[in-house]
Amino acid sequence: MSMIQCPNCKSMVDNSGAFCPNCGTPIAAAPETPVQPVQAQPSQPVYVAAPVPEKRGAHGCSIAGFVCGLLGLIFCWTYIGLLAIPGLILSIVGMSQKNRSKGLGIAGLILSAIALCIWLIVLAAIGIAVL
Repeated sequence: MSMIQCPNCKSMVDNSGAFCPNCGTPIAAAPETPVQPVQAQPSQPVYVAAPVPEKRGAHGCSIAGFVCGLLGLIFCWTYIGLLAIPGLILSIVGMSQKNRSKGLGIAGLILSAIALCIWLIVLAAIGIAVL
C-alpha cells in the first residue's frame, strides 16, 4: 500500500481509501508515476579564444612626419615652413615600415609636399617683389 498526502490537512493517508480519515476530504486515487532519473545536461562546448594579432599602430616616423608637415603648412610663410623637408623625409621612412599603419605617413607626405610648394611660391613672390 502506498501513502499519499491529503490535499486539505496534509496528513499521510492510504491511497486505497476514498476519504481522508482525519478531515473527510475525498481522496482521488492518483496513479503512481515512476520516478524518472534526472538526465545530465549536455556539457557546453568549450570555446578557445583566437590569438590576438599584433598591434598595427602608426610608426613614430610617420607621426613625426605628419607633425612636421602640419607645422610646415601652418608656417609656410616663414622659415619654419622648412619643417616640411624633414616632414617629407620622416613620412617616407614611416611609410616604408612593414606591418604598420600608413595613414599618418601618407597624410604627412601630402602636407609636407603642399607646404613645400607654398613655401617655394612665397619665396618666389618675395624674390620678385624685392627685384
